[in-house]
Amino acid sequence: MLSRQIELAGKSGARYRYTSLEEERFLPPAGANYVIAEMTAEGAKVVYAGETDNLANQTWRAALEAARKTYSEAKILTRLNVTRAVREAERVDLTDGPPLIVLFGAAVWPDGGPSPSLARRIAYAARAAGAVPGATVFCSGAAGRFGPSEASVMAEALRARGVAAERLVLDEASDDTLQTVLAAARFLRAGGYGRCIVCSDRYHLPRIRLLFAALGVRTRAAATAPGHGGAGHRHWTYMRLREALAIPYDLAIVLARRRRLRAEAGAGEPAPAQASQRSELVKNE
Repeated sequence: MLSRQIELAGKSGARYRYTSLEEERFLPPAGANYVIAEMTAEGAKVVYAGETDNLANQTWRAALEAARKTYSEAKILTRLNVTRAVREAERVDLTDGPPLIVLFGAAVWPDGGPSPSLARRIAYAARAAGAVPGATVFCSGAAGRFGPSEASVMAEALRARGVAAERLVLDEASDDTLQTVLAAARFLRAGGYGRCIVCSDRYHLPRIRLLFAALGVRTRAAATAPGHGGAGHRHWTYMRLREALAIPYDLAIVLARRRRLRAEAGAGEPAPAQASQRSELVKNE
């Protein structure tokens, strides 16, 4: 049973009429937007927003339980919407919070220092962090052939450049571009961030942004150095050729399993469990 309507205003000025949901009652198997709201004397304060292909699957329940650890009186509100594009636009309008800076990994040298590719990317992230004070920086990269994890090397270098430690989040599990995109998308949705600022080499950015777009995440590229950014012509050409192969490969995985991957990233519905597949073709260089 659905009851009590509550009007919520989006940043665009649009107003959306949501309905309080009685959690244990029958739910229609229909597409819907949902928000988790803290109920205050001034009205409903949105703390999380999502969308689903099937409200009856209760994919919102885990987010509600997590929210109640901080907001004990949090309520779930819903609004039926059939079209995914409409649902996603509404979700963004209600929750476009601060951006999340996502720093993509590259190789660590045998001495534990960053490779030239990783050093460039760290510099791009440091500039982005300076341009958006207070924004969280998601440092992503597992341990590779040498030294500590790429994420830990990033964090150490960013702290040395003046980025506060409390702004840094380390993802030390992802060891390729697709895994980083999925991990960052999950973190973004759980944290209520509105979009990503992606930090990597210019040849890498098209693939990153295509994969995020396929998951319904808005991005913009951090400023990069002109030309090859100091990389040699031979290296740059080689990496562009690798990307030319990786883009259709990773995009095919995402599009073929989009429903499951969107669910993993916190949007859409879960699909039946399958063995995890990741891109082995192109690792972070």
